[in-house]
Amino acid sequence: ASAVLAGGAMAHGGGGHGSTAGLEVEVRGVVTELTAATPTTAGTITVSPGLQTTISEVRINVTGAATATVEGHAVIANMREDWLLPRGVAFNQRTWNAAKDASVRAMAAHAYAAAQMTESEAKVDPEARSADLTVTIDSGPAFHFGRFDFNGLSRYTPEMVNNFSSIEPGSLYSEQVLDDFVRRL
Repeated sequence: ASAVLAGGAMAHGGGGHGSTAGLEVEVRGVVTELTAATPTTAGTITVSPGLQTTISEVRINVTGAATATVEGHAVIANMREDWLLPRGVAFNQRTWNAAKDASVRAMAAHAYAAAQMTESEAKVDPEARSADLTVTIDSGPAFHFGRFDFNGLSRYTPEMVNNFSSIEPGSLYSEQVLDDFVRRL
């Protein structure tokens, strides 16, 4: 009997060792058949982490409208510059997830509010202890501000509220510009 353990290591029933990417896994006392007489704990698993995997290559691809404008190129350049897992740093799953989320949020905070991750891959080479990262983000279309309509106002007139806005209809959407307007109100 055998069992696949987290991290891709293979353990053999009855005890044994398996190793993947410097991860040493030892399994002892494996119960191969659970019955009413056997305990709920099927065995002991000891995991000893090996050497750290580092980032060897990062590819951040962008598709969509952002690739066709000067403003879009600036957003893409900033997003790439702020990438959380550059070459040479240690790879870990938590930061990998955070880097992907941050890159999509960076695009969406500007004119590309519909940005989404369309591909992500971390190729880990266990022998070289290296990881090649690839992400592809579809920026979606560029969003523009329209004309503001204010409803339900009781204390201020729509004209007064509109005077607080520096947003021109037709200008590119920006989360920061919208936040600034809300703060002025």
